[in-house]
Amino acid sequence: MRRLKRNSSLLGRIKASKAPAKAQRGTPEADIQRAIVSTLRFVLPAGSIVHHCANEVTQAGQAGAKRQAILVGMGVTPGFADLIVLSQGKVLFLEVKSTTGSLSDAQKVFRDAVQAQGFAWALVRSVEDALGALTEAGMVTRIVRDAGVRVSTAPSAGEET
Repeated sequence: MRRLKRNSSLLGRIKASKAPAKAQRGTPEADIQRAIVSTLRFVLPAGSIVHHCANEVTQAGQAGAKRQAILVGMGVTPGFADLIVLSQGKVLFLEVKSTTGSLSDAQKVFRDAVQAQGFAWALVRSVEDALGALTEAGMVTRIVRDAGVRVSTAPSAGEET
C-alpha cells in the first residue's frame, strides 16, 4: 500500500511539473486540410490513397534555407499541391486554401503544368469543395446521393484562374 502511494505521488508531481500547453496559433488551412483528408479517406473506395507531401521548410534562417535546398535536391517541386488523391486509376491534385487564401505564382505554374498533362487539379476551401472536385474528376465515392438533392460542383468563390 505504501509503495502505491509513493508512485501516485510521483505521478502527481510529474503532471504538475509539465509546462502549460501553448495556445495554438491560427491555422485555418491546416484545419481545413485535416477535415478534407479525414472525409476523403472515409468516402473513397478501399485502396484509394490521399497523400500530403510536406513541400517546404518552415524553419527560419540559414538552417531553414539549407534544409529547403536539400529537399529541392531530393525532388521537392515549388508550388506542389497540398494533397494528391489516387483512386481507381485517376489522379487529382488538391490545393487547400482558407477562405481568404490565394495561390502563389509557383502554385499557379504547378497547376498549369498539371492540367496541361491532363491531370485534374482543384483549389478547395472546404470539405464540400473537395467532394465536388472528386465528382468533377470522375472519382467514385461511397456517398449515395438522394436524387432530389442537387450537389454543386461549381468552382468555389474566389477561385483563381
